[in-house]
Amino acid sequence: MTITEIKNSQEFEIYKNNLNLFLIITSEKDDMRGITKDILASEKEYENVLFLIFDVNKCKDIQICQTVSSTPTFIISSNGSELARYSGVKIDSIMSLVKKISDHKVSR
Repeated sequence: MTITEIKNSQEFEIYKNNLNLFLIITSEKDDMRGITKDILASEKEYENVLFLIFDVNKCKDIQICQTVSSTPTFIISSNGSELARYSGVKIDSIMSLVKKISDHKVSR
């Protein structure tokens, strides 16, 4: 498992309707190394989730980035619909979102 960096709206279009997405929206000032390390350490548990990371300053053309008032913000979505979001750095809250999207049953 990896965390894919999204650089523009064209790249996001490829992924946005993925079954289970975990979006990390950050800015240059945020140090995400610890958080992404914890997520990546759990890779076997969350193989059905696609992790994407955005720098809000570089992705202003992406609508989801325009809805973020603080960074880092974590958003889970399924089939293009937002299910939940959390702004902050509490790892328990972040991992709770990861588990929620991993356990989410997709209706097709």
